[in-house]
Amino acid sequence: MNVPSILDAVREGWNFVWPPCFLLLVLVVLFRILAPLSLKDFGGYIGGLLQQQKKLIAILRVSGLRKFVGIIEAFVILFFLYVVHQVVPAIGDAIPGQLTYIPSAMWVHTVDHESLVCALASLPGASIDTLEGEINIRKKAIQAKLGVARAEDFF
Repeated sequence: MNVPSILDAVREGWNFVWPPCFLLLVLVVLFRILAPLSLKDFGGYIGGLLQQQKKLIAILRVSGLRKFVGIIEAFVILFFLYVVHQVVPAIGDAIPGQLTYIPSAMWVHTVDHESLVCALASLPGASIDTLEGEINIRKKAIQAKLGVARAEDFF
């Protein structure tokens, strides 16, 4: 028994299952917020499907295929997760619009003002738009001279 291969298989399975489950959770929350009345209709539709599933299981029991119900359900669940994994991002890509941000403006809003003033004072000629790049250049120069640990403490 090769334990690392089992662990790799479990890790790959989890990496396959986790994103679609998260997407389904997001879709259910959005569906509940945007269309609460349709959610009740959807619940009634699922109830009808459960009745049809009971009929299907009775037919499978009569024909002797009842032992394959677990395999069939696992296949349907994996197929549904695969469809969600492929279709939801494709729909998201088809929707117009794109989230953009300015890194320097985001950096300015996340750093406390005292550190920002000190960084501007220590780098003459730097503006807010070029400050992050100037700091990275200065850190690389300090790392080359003094080492990695000293460069992190400099700013």
